Amino acid sequence: RLGVPEALGVRFITPLLAQFLQEYPDLSVDLLVQPRFANLASREADLGVTLDAPNTGRYMVTRLASFRLYVYGSPDYLARHPPIQKRSDLAGHDFVDYVQDRLASNELNFLDELGVNPRRRLCCTGMLAQAEAAAAGLGLMMAPPYMATDGRLVPVLQDEVFVERAYWLVAPVDLYRLPRVRAVWNLLRQFAESRANLFISNK
Repeated sequence: RLGVPEALGVRFITPLLAQFLQEYPDLSVDLLVQPRFANLASREADLGVTLDAPNTGRYMVTRLASFRLYVYGSPDYLARHPPIQKRSDLAGHDFVDYVQDRLASNELNFLDELGVNPRRRLCCTGMLAQAEAAAAGLGLMMAPPYMATDGRLVPVLQDEVFVERAYWLVAPVDLYRLPRVRAVWNLLRQFAESRANLFISNK
């Protein structure tokens, strides 16, 4: 059982696992893609990808990927609103964000790090919903590059405005020893290393 962030899990890890499972016919996976992180302490999952590395308990922990969240908007939204030429221009724009009292981690509170007072027009508990709203032209959003691979969202001030975070890969020590858990662990590490452009834009 694998717990992963919702958007990353749906868009990239699901097809990755589909290919992986063809090579391991005796293995099955329960993929938890809820808009919260799996609770490994209660054994909700065998391993998980999280924004918060545990600081207590017996876990194997490794940094899966450092990533950046950039400001994105739809071409339609950007064409209908004043141009954004510097950070302070963001103050006059609408934003899509997380529901602030339902954050799965304090690490998701990144919009307040922009240095402007964001005008939140729609808040959602998951990033997939945020991306659909932003792509529909409701407002700007902050997201990693893997949310903008289909061309519906374009970056704004990419060299100047971004927030850095890290994903951690975590498993209880006793479960990490199991070959099936290590196989998925290694799969995720190889994926993150080979697809670095999904986490930090290289333009």
